[in-house]
Amino acid sequence: MQSVHKVYCVDWASSRSPVFSRVIETLSAGDLLVASASPKIKALPSDLSQPELGLGEAVIYELRHKLTKVIHGAWAVNFNIGARTFEQQHIRVCSTLSTCVSRRANKLAQLYFCSSISAAAGMSLPTHIDEGLIPELLRVQNMGYPRSKLVAENIVQVAAEKTGIVAKVLRMGQIVGDTVTGR
Repeated sequence: MQSVHKVYCVDWASSRSPVFSRVIETLSAGDLLVASASPKIKALPSDLSQPELGLGEAVIYELRHKLTKVIHGAWAVNFNIGARTFEQQHIRVCSTLSTCVSRRANKLAQLYFCSSISAAAGMSLPTHIDEGLIPELLRVQNMGYPRSKLVAENIVQVAAEKTGIVAKVLRMGQIVGDTVTGR
C-alpha cells in the first residue's frame, strides 16, 4: 500500500460525509482497513448518469492528472428489469472511460470493468468460454442484467481499440468475503 498515493472511491451519495463514513465502516468491519490507509482514501459522491460522473470540474481536473487505474464495479444487481433500465446509471461507462482517456499525464489510466459470468451464461452446456469479447447477443442470458453487462463489455472493448487504453473486462461470478469474517 506504500506505493499507492490515493484511492478514490466514487459512490452514489448526495454528500461527501456519508460516502467516506460508509467506505471506512465497510473496510473496518471486514478487517480490511489498515490504519495508515485511511488518509489515502478520498470518497467522492457521484451520479453516474451525469457527465463526468457528476463530480465537478475540480475533482475531474485532479483525476485527470493523478489517475492511474480505475476499477469500475458499480452496477445494480436486478434480474427483473430490462437492459434499457440499466442505461441511465450503468451502461454509461463512457463517463469512466472518458476520464481514463483524457488523463493528462504521461500515459492513459487503465480501466478494469467488473462484468459478470452471466454475460456468457446463455451458451449451451457443456461449453468452453474463451477469454475475450462475446460477439453474439445470443450467447448471453435473456435478462436485462447480463445483457447490459455485455453491452458495457463491448463499449469497453471498442474504447480500448480506438484509444489505446489498457481496458480489461473482469467477468466474475460472485464476489464474496473471506472465510473468517465473511466480508
